[in-house]
Amino acid sequence: MSLRFRRMEIRDVPEIARLEAAIFKDAWPAESFVAEIENTRISHPLVMEDGEGIAGYAVVWRITDEVQINNIAVAPQVQGKGYGSALLKYIIEKMEPFNVAWLEVRVSNRAAIRLYEKYNFKTRYLRKAYYSDGEDALIMERRK
Repeated sequence: MSLRFRRMEIRDVPEIARLEAAIFKDAWPAESFVAEIENTRISHPLVMEDGEGIAGYAVVWRITDEVQINNIAVAPQVQGKGYGSALLKYIIEKMEPFNVAWLEVRVSNRAAIRLYEKYNFKTRYLRKAYYSDGEDALIMERRK
């Protein structure tokens, strides 16, 4: 697996929006990714590429010593092959140093929860009915 990481660009948005719609029930619209690309003050939108194209992406905010992972996804055709782990590891390394990192995840997304736990994220809160379909979210935190 040879992966390349880079900052998300406007030209990536159509493909990312297509992937987003295929992966998530509450998909971000294309305009949200454009806004993140343009928000260079705190937003770090990333693309992970393999030899076939975009294999994953993430939107990460860095505010002083805190990191918020707002969106992280791996293309359906490469899920379960270690790409999510590579992307999360890259984010953690790229955002160093930080004191705390946060993310939320659907309670039903067991694979993602296991991945986050592998990287020392701990469940801190349950946010009831967080998603539009009423599903709860776990708020997870990784501290130094």
